[in-house]
Amino acid sequence: MEDILVDKEQLVAMDLGSKPIAMSREDCDKLDRKERSMIYLCLSNLILLNVCGEGSTKKLWDKLGNLRELKSMVNKLFLQTKLYHLMMEDGDFVTNHLNSFNTLVS
Repeated sequence: MEDILVDKEQLVAMDLGSKPIAMSREDCDKLDRKERSMIYLCLSNLILLNVCGEGSTKKLWDKLGNLRELKSMVNKLFLQTKLYHLMMEDGDFVTNHLNSFNTLVS
């Protein structure tokens, strides 16, 4: 997403989080709105529902980062629990068990 904004030369407001000195307030608001629109267009509907209504690109970007961090922490805890409860069943092949283990670890 950041690379798309760089390509469109719209990374200014998100990077700074405030109005650049050489830019009028109206131009800065327009650029911020363009950046938010570009981000919204790239998001899936499930993520969009969680972040719509943010007042600035900086707030939107920060909220997306927080959602990603939260999701990765929950995912790690889920995988850790699955790993702790991983047991080889009677009659199961060792290769199948090792494949399950390697999938969880990686």
